[in-house]
Amino acid sequence: MLPVQGVGLAAMQVYSEFRKDGSWVDSNWGRWIRSLERMEWLKSKGLLNNERELVHFVASRACEFESRWPEDFRLWLDHRLNGVRLNAPWPRINPERGKFDQEELSNLAAMPRIGKQMGLSKPAMTWYHWQMPGWADDIGSWKNPDMPKYFEDLVYEGMQRIGNTPMLHTIINEPTVDAMFTRRWRRWLAHKLGDVEYMEMLERLAEAHIRARKVILSTAPESEISIAHATTWNDTNVPALKKYWDDEGYFFIDLLRDMGGPDVINRLGLNLYFRRTGNRGQDVRAGWDGQVSYSPNQVFSDVCELTNGLKWEMCPEVLYHVPLAYWQKYGYPIYITEHGYPIEGVEDYRKCWVIAEGIEQLHRAVQAGVDLRGIYWWAGLDNFEWGEGWGNFGLVHVDRKTQERKPKKSLEFLRDCLAAGGLTPEVRERWAPFITRPFAP
Repeated sequence: MLPVQGVGLAAMQVYSEFRKDGSWVDSNWGRWIRSLERMEWLKSKGLLNNERELVHFVASRACEFESRWPEDFRLWLDHRLNGVRLNAPWPRINPERGKFDQEELSNLAAMPRIGKQMGLSKPAMTWYHWQMPGWADDIGSWKNPDMPKYFEDLVYEGMQRIGNTPMLHTIINEPTVDAMFTRRWRRWLAHKLGDVEYMEMLERLAEAHIRARKVILSTAPESEISIAHATTWNDTNVPALKKYWDDEGYFFIDLLRDMGGPDVINRLGLNLYFRRTGNRGQDVRAGWDGQVSYSPNQVFSDVCELTNGLKWEMCPEVLYHVPLAYWQKYGYPIYITEHGYPIEGVEDYRKCWVIAEGIEQLHRAVQAGVDLRGIYWWAGLDNFEWGEGWGNFGLVHVDRKTQERKPKKSLEFLRDCLAAGGLTPEVRERWAPFITRPFAP
């Protein structure tokens, strides 16, 4: 098993949209999920038919993680996890331009400090996970040339409270996905579209990372600095297509290094879920869009389903192929900062299977020489899955009415693997009915 076994979270997905006084937290995402444009999109997909269903597509109280995090930490620790990927809630911390909420900053700083005291030896902080204050959206979001400086101010205020606590900082989460969905495709948030806008946003995100890195290292010089980079396993026998897809995956890291030098990161975080296929005689992309195919040589792929009917490919082999490729190209020590699947219910046996296969694939990558430091399984709690509404990615079920937490079978299985030091014969025998490859639905 890798030294770090943790879980990941995003503020928009698990924090309540309301403050203690009941006021709404104004954010770009909060605005968008209630927008007429999104309502019309949901209706066009047949997903929004009555008032009851609307509740499914807004975050509302979410998991109330901002106040319940100590009990969540304890639950994860009780299941032998030692890491958590946290997220700075920018709209809460910085509700007005130039104004910072000191109580929110104190809460943010307490999480890694108290987490370490409790036994979570590897907290990680993501400073930008797609969510920004409403005021930042009003002045143009990342199109505004001053936005990297405003982001630097957020990190500065946060680090003043966190202090010299060395940990993993994944400064920007999935920059290419954020830019792609908001600047190339009109799927998330309403912004001017085009390749120029896409490139402009990536450059602003890179500048924001560079500024934040300097702030973090000036306060905590032993920190691990990374991004959480989303990419895929490009499984194709067409050399030109593989090169095109690989170059697409490497692009932002190369841009970041060009702008900030090779030391702009000293770790690489990979958010891994899918493969892409496009072999001769077959032109299919596997992934969130539901166009999933199975090749005779791809024995591990399967498919599950988000609650709105979108398909989500299950591909544990991505945990071997992609870390190996990025290790060979860049040589940075690697963390898997996301890997997970939305399985409905507490008896999520199919997730036990993919965790078992994932453990094997991670071991395979280590045996191939990859410097893999850890994995943050996605996700620590069931949460609000962005445009798709409430999902079932969590290792812990959350009752949205009562906020009751209930560990899923997948978390219990992972606990047993950690207690045994791996996927031992005894663990395999005990969990055999649940880690045999299931049929696709």
